[in-house]
Amino acid sequence: MIRFSILSVLVVSVLWIAALFGYVQYIGSLDAKGRRGIATASADSIIVLTGGAQRIQVGKELLEARAAPKMFITGVGAGARLGRILPNLPKRLNCCVFLGRKAGDTQGNAREVQQWLCGTAGQRGTDQRVILVTAHYHLPRALWYFSALMPEVTWLPYAVEPDALLLKDWYLNPLGWQLLSMELMKFLAAVLS
Repeated sequence: MIRFSILSVLVVSVLWIAALFGYVQYIGSLDAKGRRGIATASADSIIVLTGGAQRIQVGKELLEARAAPKMFITGVGAGARLGRILPNLPKRLNCCVFLGRKAGDTQGNAREVQQWLCGTAGQRGTDQRVILVTAHYHLPRALWYFSALMPEVTWLPYAVEPDALLLKDWYLNPLGWQLLSMELMKFLAAVLS
């Protein structure tokens, strides 16, 4: 009985480690696909999910590079103002950045973005190309929710690599194991729900 329990734990551990390595490969493939799509043609909008300062900075850089004419930042706190979120935003771009304050989680981000896209695009069925900016570990789950809610949109994923969790050596970082395990569980829960 004890031998069976040890073997079961070992098998589950090996499967979980393999799943984590596969998840990291998937993250890299999504980002590469999105960046190729951004390089080949401009997008209609940039969507930035809050949760890290680097995400907003990357969105700003994409907007300044004219990857898209407008940017929507979803999940912004109630009291936050544009000048505080993006203090060095060129004045010419003030008209092009919009803040969403309703979302409290990834599903809420998707709903908030859907409302914004419908309002700015004129109609839901338009063929839009949208850059989706979030942390690399969050990208699969965010893309899952956004694609499920808005399948007519072409999503161009753009992964931000947080300084605290570089993908090239994530397995050497205890935070990497913890964060990626949590995000993989959330992703699997989203896919299976």
